[in-house]
Amino acid sequence: MSKQSAKRKAATNTQASKQDFISETVLLTKLYPNEEQARKLFDQNKLTELANSIKQQGLMNPIVVRPDGKGKYMIVAGERRYRACTLLNLKKVPVIIRELNNEQLTCQMIIENLQREDITALEEARAFKKAMDDFNLDVNQLSYKLGISQPHRISDRLSLLNLKSDYQDYLAQNILSPTQAFYLSKVPVEYQDSFWRLIRSGKVDSASLAATAQGYINQANQNDMFPDTKLSAEEVKTLRTMEKRMEQVFTMVSNCFNDECEIDLLKKIDPSKASTYADKIKIACRTMQLIEKHLREPAARQRVLEEVSAA
Repeated sequence: MSKQSAKRKAATNTQASKQDFISETVLLTKLYPNEEQARKLFDQNKLTELANSIKQQGLMNPIVVRPDGKGKYMIVAGERRYRACTLLNLKKVPVIIRELNNEQLTCQMIIENLQREDITALEEARAFKKAMDDFNLDVNQLSYKLGISQPHRISDRLSLLNLKSDYQDYLAQNILSPTQAFYLSKVPVEYQDSFWRLIRSGKVDSASLAATAQGYINQANQNDMFPDTKLSAEEVKTLRTMEKRMEQVFTMVSNCFNDECEIDLLKKIDPSKASTYADKIKIACRTMQLIEKHLREPAARQRVLEEVSAA
C-alpha cells in the first residue's frame, strides 16, 4: 500500500471511529444506491467476477449504509458489492448502518471512491465540485476533511471541468491523455479547439504542452506574443558560439557509438576518471534541460500565432 493510500485509509478509519454504527444483516431489497454517487459506469465482467468470488467466499466486507427514515437504507460505500449480490439473487446481506449527515455522507463516498483503482479523473473532479458547492467549502477545507495532504490534487482535478464537453468525452475515452487534458483545461474555451488541432497533428509533444498552453493563455490576455528580440553584437556572437558548440557536442556523442549502436568508446575510459566524467555530464544535462525549456517557449508562441492566424 502506498503512503498516500495509507493516509487515506487512516483518515477513513478516523472518521469512522467517530461515528456510531450498527452491524446487522438486512434484506437486500431494502438497500438502494445513492443517485449522487460519482461512479456511474460499472464493468459487467468485473461485476460477474466479484459475484463469483462472493458466491465462493461470502461477502467479506459489509456494505456501509445510512437509514433513510422510511425503513430502507441508502448505500454509502459498496455499490459494486450490492450489484454483485443482486446478480446472485441474495436475500440478505451484512451491512454497517451509520448515522451520517449530508456532509459526512458526501465525504465518506468520496473517500471510498478515492481508494478505487479504476476511478477516473473526471469522476473525482465532479465529486470534489459537488462537495464544494453543496457545503460551501474551498479546496483547502475539502482536502482537510478528506485527509488529502496535497490540496493541489483537488485543484488539478477541478481544472478538468473547464474542458469543453467534447474534450471531457475524449478524456473518458482515452483519446486525450490525462496530461494533455490537464494542459488543455488551462486554456480558455475559445482556444481549446485550436490547441487540440496542434496536439492531434503532432506539432505539440509532451515536452511542449506547458509552453504551448501558456502561449494560448498569453494570447487570450493579449500579452505581447513577441517581445523585443533585438540582440546586441555580443549576444549575437554568444549565440553563434553556442550553436557551434552544440554541433561539436552532437558530433562527439555520435562518435561514441560504433556501427552496432553500442557505446564502445565509453567502455575504454579509465575507471578512475569515470565518476568525474559522469558528474560533469550530469551538470551539463541539467543546464541543457534548462536551455531546452526556455527555447520551447518562443517555439510554442510561434506555433500558437500561426495556428490562431490560420483559423
